[in-house]
Amino acid sequence: MIESKKTIETYITTKEFAQIIRYKPNTLAKWRITHQEKIPYIKTGGRILYPLSSVMEWIESKETNG
Repeated sequence: MIESKKTIETYITTKEFAQIIRYKPNTLAKWRITHQEKIPYIKTGGRILYPLSSVMEWIESKETNG
């Protein structure tokens, strides 16, 4: 028998995401509309939710060694 391990993804709100990166929630809304930044999200019940793992990957992709 093959078993697969499924993990439960943690999601954060636009407000929580904005607090993490110290931007305004409106900036994230602009990015979604203009596709300026490609950050995966889901829309459920009128709410926008971001997978925390994707948020962390996006943050890591912005790191520089300057």
